[in-house]
Formats: sequence, C-alpha cells, structure tokens
Amino acid sequence: MTVTRLEDLPSELWLELFSYFTWFQLNSTWVEWRLNNRIHKLALLAQSRVAFEITPMLLRTWDQCLSYFEHQHSTMAHRITSLVLDEPILSREIIRRWMENDSSFFPRIRRCTVFVELIGHNMLSNLIRLIHQNKSTLHSLVMYFNRLDDYEYTLREIISHDVSVHTMKLMFVEDGRHYCENRLSSNTFFDIPSHLVAFLHTVSFRLSLRRIADLLILIQHCSLPRVQYLHVTVEKSFRKWNERTRQYEELPCYKLCSNDFHSSLFDLPDLRTFHLQQVSMSDIIVLIQHLASIVRLESLTVVNSNVKDRDELNIFKTSMKTRLYCLRKLKFILNLPDDTVFEDDDLYWFNLGHRGIQYEIDKNETESKIVLYTLPYSLNCQRQVRNNAFIQHSQIERKIDYIQWVVDDDPLSIENSLVYLQNTHFLKWFYVIQKSIPSPRSWCLIFPFLRYVELNFEENPYTSGIIYDGTRSTPISHRSILLEQIRINAPSLQCLTLSWDDILLLESGLPWSSLDQLNIRLSVRRQDVPDESLLGRVVTGKAFPQLRYLSFGRRRFRLAPPEVMAQRVLSWFDILISSLSTLSIFHVNKRCCYYRSKPKSAIGTLMTLIRQHVHLNNPSAHVIIHSNEEIIIWL
Repeated sequence: MTVTRLEDLPSELWLELFSYFTWFQLNSTWVEWRLNNRIHKLALLAQSRVAFEITPMLLRTWDQCLSYFEHQHSTMAHRITSLVLDEPILSREIIRRWMENDSSFFPRIRRCTVFVELIGHNMLSNLIRLIHQNKSTLHSLVMYFNRLDDYEYTLREIISHDVSVHTMKLMFVEDGRHYCENRLSSNTFFDIPSHLVAFLHTVSFRLSLRRIADLLILIQHCSLPRVQYLHVTVEKSFRKWNERTRQYEELPCYKLCSNDFHSSLFDLPDLRTFHLQQVSMSDIIVLIQHLASIVRLESLTVVNSNVKDRDELNIFKTSMKTRLYCLRKLKFILNLPDDTVFEDDDLYWFNLGHRGIQYEIDKNETESKIVLYTLPYSLNCQRQVRNNAFIQHSQIERKIDYIQWVVDDDPLSIENSLVYLQNTHFLKWFYVIQKSIPSPRSWCLIFPFLRYVELNFEENPYTSGIIYDGTRSTPISHRSILLEQIRINAPSLQCLTLSWDDILLLESGLPWSSLDQLNIRLSVRRQDVPDESLLGRVVTGKAFPQLRYLSFGRRRFRLAPPEVMAQRVLSWFDILISSLSTLSIFHVNKRCCYYRSKPKSAIGTLMTLIRQHVHLNNPSAHVIIHSNEEIIIWL
C-alpha cells in the first residue's frame, strides 16, 4: 500500500487548499508555521490570490491608512471580501471613501462586521445606505451594540432603507441597563411605515427585542418571508431610573395572548430553526399554539425561560405533542420555582430518546430556582454565567468565544470552572468577593487563546440597583493575585480593560509583553482625574512594551472651557509620547453618555489647540472630536 504524506501532496492541491483561507488566516497559520521550504513558498504565492479583509490591525497609524488608500487599495479592492469596522477613525475614513466611490470601492464585499458604538449617527446612516447599495454582493451583516438608543436608531435606518441580506445579526454585547434611563417609552422598536416592511432576502436573522410583541409586528407585516433560522432575544435588562428610590426599575412587560393572532397574516412560511432567549414560557406556548408555520419546525432552542409552575410545563409538553410534528432537535434551559416537584414521567418525556436531562437548584441572595436543561448545552447561549454554572453544566461545549462571568460567591469553584474557558477569546469578569482569598494552584493550562479581558472588582450586575459601597469591592491583595495570573496565563492577550485604581497595581509588576490596547475605566463617583506624572510611571514602555492604543472611558470630561480641557489632554499626551514609543492612538471620553458642551464653539477652539500642539511633534497626526465629544489623537 502506498503511503502519501501531507508534505508530498502536489502544489496544485496545496494552492486549492489555501484558497479557502483569507490573507490574515493564511499569514497567521501556514506562512508563520514554515513546515518546509516548498509549502512556505506556496503559502506566500497564495497570499497574492486569496481573499483579503480590512481591519484596524492592518492599518495601525494614520500614515499607514493614507498610504494604503492612495497606493494599494486600487489593486487590492477586487480581493477584499470582509470588512470590520471596530475603530473610530479608520471606520469613518473607510465610510467616507466608500461613499465617494460607491460600489467600485468594494466590488466583491461579502461580509461586513460593525461595532456601532464607534460610529456616529451620521456615519451610521451613510453606512446603512452603502450596505443597501451593495446588497447584491453582500452576504452577511453583523452589528454589535452597547447602547439601546444606538440599537433603536440603527433598526429604524435598516427598515427605512429596506436593507436585507442573507444573514443578519443585530446583537447586544452589553446588558444595556445603564443606558435606558428616562428616555425609554413603552412603544415598540418598530415605527411601521406606510409601505410594507420586509426583510425579503434574509434567511438567517438574529435580533434583540424589548418585548415579544415586537416579533408579532414583524410577522404580521409579512416582514420575514424567507427566514429559515430565527434567533430572538428579549432584553429583560431594559430598565428606567427612578429618582425617588434611586434605583433601576423594570419596564412593564407585555404578554402574548391568543387574540393577538386573529389576523390570517401571521406566519413564517420557511421557518425551520427557532431560537428563543429570555422569553417566558407563557409566551412560548402561545407562539406554538397559534403560529401556523410552527408545525414545520425542525429545531427549537429555548434559553433562560421562566416557567410559572409544573402545570405550565405540562401545557408546554402537550403543545409540542400536538403541534411540533417535524421537530428533530430540542434544547432548553428552563427556570422553575424551587418548590417544583418533578415526576419520573416528566423527566422521561423530556429525554426524547437521545438527550439527557438534569435539574439543579441555584441558591443565591435574591432567589431560589430549579434549572432544568438539556445536554449537551452550548454556553454561547448565555451571555452571563454566575459562580459555578460551568460545573453545573458538566457536558457543555468547549468552544466559547464570549462570556460574562460573575463571581460573587463560592470562589473555590473558580479553579474547576476555568477548565471550560480554554478556547475563550473575550472574557468580561465581575469578581466581587471580600473574604475568601483566590487560590490559583493550576491556572497554567487556562486562557491560551484569550484576546480581550475586562475586569471589574467593584460592581455586581446582579445587584446594580444597590447604591455603591466601597466595603463590597474586592480587596487590593486579591486583585493583585488575579491580575498576575491573567498576565502569566494569557500569552496572547491583546486588550485589557481595568479601572484606574487597578491600573496602579501594575506599576511595580512584570511587563505585559503581548498587550497592545489598554482601556482605563475612570470612576464617575469619585471624579477621577489621572495625574500625568503618575500616568507616566504606570503606563511605560517597560510595563507595556507593545502598547499602541490607550483610552480613558466611563467618566466624561466636559470640553468647555476648551483651554482647560486642552491643557489636560495635552499634558497626558506629552507624558505618554515620552514614555511609549509604540503609542499610535490616544482616546478620551470613550463610551461616555451623550453630552454637548456649551457654547458649541468650544469644540472648534479645542480642536485648534490640540492640533497645533500635536502637529509640532508629528505633522502627520490626525485629531478627531466626535459628535458625542470623544477625543481621538491618531499618530
């Protein structure tokens, strides 16, 4: 028998294999691996042919950005299939040039990923218009949101411009509770225009809703005629601020009933996969009983659904028996009252012949509940996991890209839970424990693929309505232990987000050699204003030898009077330039709530003062002040 080794495959087959990679994927794998001289040369040859993608990692300075668009883009445009807009200055420049050149700028664009918070409303409107103009080539549109007002505005723009591509994902990456306040009304997301609203070409659709009634509006207006995969999340964290009680309060929730389905237009004719997240069981039952197309459903996933009692669970079972004839896959996570008593018949029925079933009691300060779920269960279904939820779901899938983890009890379970984060890229970690000392004995195997970490030692999202109390935060000694473990065990870490107090803990520590982005979260309550000399000692080339992006966020600095703000920004800028030779972007007022300085001329004066000073040292530097008064200096 002839044995053929991988390296003996013909060159034509290798080139065909490489055609399935993008330029960046090929460069970070086969080119860097250098398996042998022939394969390495073939990989370099394939780089000039494969698909290309535009990301901020490609253009790190303003000079590189201008040089690329003026000298290289015209020859690369036909190869660009993917566009990522997650950096404000580059994103605005791309949108501006795209508007000037129309479809010829990205003639083969297939996928567009947008982080909306980094683009102002004016540029966002232009982007939606461009997406509509390029819908014949565009296959996938993915948009991430942090703020409710951005989400509502974008959704209205998408509807008004009739944007519809094969795959659309409109997702929150934050819970949104701090952005709602008193501006929220009881209206739905959708302002239905006089003509028919329709996502005519969308086959896979993922979106967030304020209430399940918004889904009925889409269905009733025949807006989803070709949808086969539908993922709906009801954002239960939308709240309003009550000035009298000084706490966030839940908005009223609208429940479905059979009378809502009187119209004969209610249908999703091609629906085959239905994913419902944070939708109550009573609403799910109404959908199953009255949505005509549900009988053709092949896959149903229900995540974090509250069930009133065992009787409601039995109604759910009965509805499935009588309506879901074609169902092949059922996955769910159901929350029931802690006094619910299951019988053997219940568990046997939910097993469905090929799925195991377990239930756990989750005891915490606010509630007691039974969690009933199928196995295996993808942790990607949950945005937020609390304490030892990793251990409870012992057979969860290991590939987890994004997770928010809250640890406010039982720190001894951390070591076992970390095993399930070996493939995680983004970790948002709330660690709020005052007494128990973390004991990282076997952390050396964790976090090999971790790229983005956001740590918060003071706030607990489960108790956000409680007025801040410093005694509730994690002690300084515990914070140092956790930070050191992340530094050691995350060799690929690129982005770190910490509070200003926690940044000070890194002053005398060892360097973070792989980190190229540092986001400093300032305290609103204590009115943090970092001292430039202290900033220079902490953020240095010795501590962060590869740092190119530094931002101040959460606390807003007013731009008026402009002379005071210019002096503050430039004092920071000067100390950073002298301490960090790699720095290319400095960002102030990042992710702060909207505010407009008075008088309006303050922005123009501030821009002039900053530009004059920055251009003395770097004539090619670029300064931008966004409409929400974020200041960005790009060297």
